[in-house]
Amino acid sequence: MTKFVHPGGESGKRRIRYSMRRKYGLLATARRLLQEGRSLRSVVNELRVGSSNLSRWEQQKVGEMDPKDKLFKKKKLCSHPGPPSQLAAIDESLLRYVFEQREQGIVIDTIKIVLRALFLSPEFREKSLTARWSAVLRWVRAHSMSY
Repeated sequence: MTKFVHPGGESGKRRIRYSMRRKYGLLATARRLLQEGRSLRSVVNELRVGSSNLSRWEQQKVGEMDPKDKLFKKKKLCSHPGPPSQLAAIDESLLRYVFEQREQGIVIDTIKIVLRALFLSPEFREKSLTARWSAVLRWVRAHSMSY
């Protein structure tokens, strides 16, 4: 016989997600109440928030960091550069082509870069259309040419 498990797991409690604005408000209220001399347990009971959440938010400095800045803060950088590009062999000639076309005032889009890569590299012709398109999009992003 299978056991029915509630959405909150064995305890039946559901996980609550707080927005940054709500976290900031709860943390500011908790700080104010703690400065008034109240105990952490009474503050937690009044705000109906776990004490571990309050302490974690304090450690993360939720009230001090702007929410927009937190979005752009990188978690961890990769220690290796990743696999080489499929267009590494023709990288210089593709860049030269793009810059020459731009100097002449010709609009360069992804399909023109794909066609030029097909012309320059015989190995690139063997790939599927989706693989070619994806490789060129990655190349464009890697060279900061996407708008």
